[in-house]
Amino acid sequence: MVGSETRLKGLVVRFEPYGAFLELGGGVRGLIHISELSSQFIQDIKSVVGLGDTLEVGVLSVDRERARVSLTAK
Repeated sequence: MVGSETRLKGLVVRFEPYGAFLELGGGVRGLIHISELSSQFIQDIKSVVGLGDTLEVGVLSVDRERARVSLTAK
């Protein structure tokens, strides 16, 4: 089931200016956009999370054709 009510744990493995990539297990990676980390404005993602941090996230969408998973921490 996909939705923000479905919670997973993911390990932060990479940063980009627009968000962070999390390893969800089984070789699956997802992106949490910087706007989905908090309900407050975040200018620098590294001020909120660090490499190796574990986050509890919800799945916003899965695009199987493009192998993309969009995540939220809200």
